[in-house]
Amino acid sequence: MRVLISLLFSFLILSLAEPSCAQTNEATLIGLWQTKDKEAVIEFYRCEGDEFCGRFYWLKDDSLSEPSLDDKNPDPELKKRPLCGLTFLGGFTDKGDGDYGSGWVYSARHGSKFSASVKLIDQDTLELRGFMFVPFLGRSEEWQRVVQSPQCALLS
Repeated sequence: MRVLISLLFSFLILSLAEPSCAQTNEATLIGLWQTKDKEAVIEFYRCEGDEFCGRFYWLKDDSLSEPSLDDKNPDPELKKRPLCGLTFLGGFTDKGDGDYGSGWVYSARHGSKFSASVKLIDQDTLELRGFMFVPFLGRSEEWQRVVQSPQCALLS
């Protein structure tokens, strides 16, 4: 009987601890991430309900006098908008185990929007996969967490 009570107590403790683990997973996506080429820092944040989004936090080739613009955008009205601060990742939902799916990525280099997913490889590494139609028709890139970063001139 004593063993049964001990097992029940252990199960209860683990059950109560589970929500905090989920919060830890959520918190790991939120924050600053440097791209592989080190030309940008992206900020992931909670945007709508249970969704996560990402915006340009810092761009290497950006300044107040010469801001990086969305000049490849097919919409003429948007070609002059600054990239710094632009939300170009969105719709990501937590699928569990560090997987965030159902998202999209806007490629400013191509002026196109693609489906996307994010996988947390560990606390400091994520893999972003952009694709058309199905995930295996895409490309992945790993980003590294950064604790601090300069901000875009427009955001400062």
